[in-house]
Amino acid sequence: MRIFLKNKKYYIIYLSFSCSLILEFFLSLDLLGGAQSDFYITFKLVQEIKNNFNLFDNNILHFPTHYLILALIDLIFDNEYNTRFVYLFFSLTIPVIFYRCLILKYKKEDKINLFLIACLIFLLPAYRSSAIWANLHITAIFFYICAIYFFLIFENNNYKKNTHLILLITFLFLAIYTRLDFLFIYCAIILIIFFKLSKKKKYLLISFSFFLTIPILIILFNYKYLLLVKSNDERYALFSFNYFNSIVVNASFIFLYIFPIALRNISNLISINSFLKNKIISLILSILLCIIIFPNFNYTERYGGGAIFKLSNIILGDKKILFFCAIISFYIIFYLSLFSYRNFLFFFLFFITYNSQYLMQKYIEPLLLVLFYTMFNYENNFKIFDKKNIYLTYIFFSLYWFSSLVYRYKFF
Repeated sequence: MRIFLKNKKYYIIYLSFSCSLILEFFLSLDLLGGAQSDFYITFKLVQEIKNNFNLFDNNILHFPTHYLILALIDLIFDNEYNTRFVYLFFSLTIPVIFYRCLILKYKKEDKINLFLIACLIFLLPAYRSSAIWANLHITAIFFYICAIYFFLIFENNNYKKNTHLILLITFLFLAIYTRLDFLFIYCAIILIIFFKLSKKKKYLLISFSFFLTIPILIILFNYKYLLLVKSNDERYALFSFNYFNSIVVNASFIFLYIFPIALRNISNLISINSFLKNKIISLILSILLCIIIFPNFNYTERYGGGAIFKLSNIILGDKKILFFCAIISFYIIFYLSLFSYRNFLFFFLFFITYNSQYLMQKYIEPLLLVLFYTMFNYENNFKIFDKKNIYLTYIFFSLYWFSSLVYRYKFF
């Protein structure tokens, strides 16, 4: 927080965004449309934990970590409203930690530009609703960003200190104990660092991870419903084998968060002067994927689908906009994957993990935004933090926030 003391711009930007979030709290807004109802459903478990220390409810399909934290807050303040308000201030730490991650990743960049990128989180509807309604996404993202912070420290110090490795693994598992789907982050990071570790550190990594895995296995063995998703009287497996739907919808999710970076660097993505072979391969793979997937796409609007899916249905009444964004996204995914093994790992594990019957954008927001800015590798001449890119990114995500507000409350 010392940087705040040196520059008033940081105070003004951060406080402005924070006040806007607090205002939405007092207005009880819910841009997602489901965060409020989720809170009142899950708050029953919070009361059960507080009064009887009953950690599980078969109507709530998540590990109890988040609800245990809420129960501790509620034990102190003994008021639903105050508990939410305290949790809101806890949520305000996430952009600050994200900023610290960016400083570790991009040491030569102007810090005010990094801070502006970190504050983009404030414009994401899922973050705002989850912060206002004390949703478990915030808790999981907090642990996830802390894990990235210690990963970047560990990486910058050439994977030397055991303390950083232990803290990295601890926060990764805390994220998994909050949201099981965050396992893909753990797998990607472990595959990145494993072969760079000494034998002693490999042993520490394996033994400590195994120790933290035991409670997960015990919980899943005793509460098997945590591996299922319930909808009315039907039960759907956590993983669906309809990859035609999940690949297209997930590609549209990725497009939304990486589009400002891609647009600012469009010359790098299509120029024949560099990485021409990768670009040709990416184009061919994208076309082939579209030919295979698009005719078999049959995702309905019953649940989820994300912003681009809904926008396509509202404007044209069909999937043309969705498919157009997916095509661009496929190309970017293949191109970045060919550029860096790390990028490929995250994309591959992401598509495997988020393959459920219904695909909700709230589950990956702001996860993907943080991932693209902290864990991905780009070409050296990629423009990410120049002023034009930041202006473009703020315009884009401001429109995204405003569109969500209009769509949710039907202002027009």
